[in-house]
Amino acid sequence: MFFKKILILYTEFKHSLAAFKIAKVLAEQVNGHIMLLHVTEENESDVPADLKRLVGANRNSNIEIKTSSIAEQIALMAGDHDLLIMGALERSRGLVLSSEL
Repeated sequence: MFFKKILILYTEFKHSLAAFKIAKVLAEQVNGHIMLLHVTEENESDVPADLKRLVGANRNSNIEIKTSSIAEQIALMAGDHDLLIMGALERSRGLVLSSEL
């Protein structure tokens, strides 16, 4: 399967960089495009410098900055893309899965 349009949710640089590396390999196979989605608070509009560097070094990628809920933006944008890649944070935020009960 080929993925021509890949959406990455930008969270923290370390996790987004790992997601971007995977997306870049997949996109290069078919001359695809990578969109990095950065969802911000209402009063935050600056693009993080590390995100600018990441996209600036790759001609088949760009940044989309949105202000609203993360879930809402993923739902709105995912339909226009073939693949969604999200990096995971190192610690859980409210959900713990365990096989021990």
